[in-house]
Amino acid sequence: MRECQGFRPKPKKPEPKAEQLRMFDDWGHAAPEAAPADEGRR
Repeated sequence: MRECQGFRPKPKKPEPKAEQLRMFDDWGHAAPEAAPADEGRR
């Protein structure tokens, strides 16, 4: 996956997938785990 030149990841330790999933789940519109919830809204 390539990011746009304008978008660059911050120079910090790579967070574990679990952490990313939790962060995305908080939003509820980016994590695959939130798929069931999204389907219910549709």
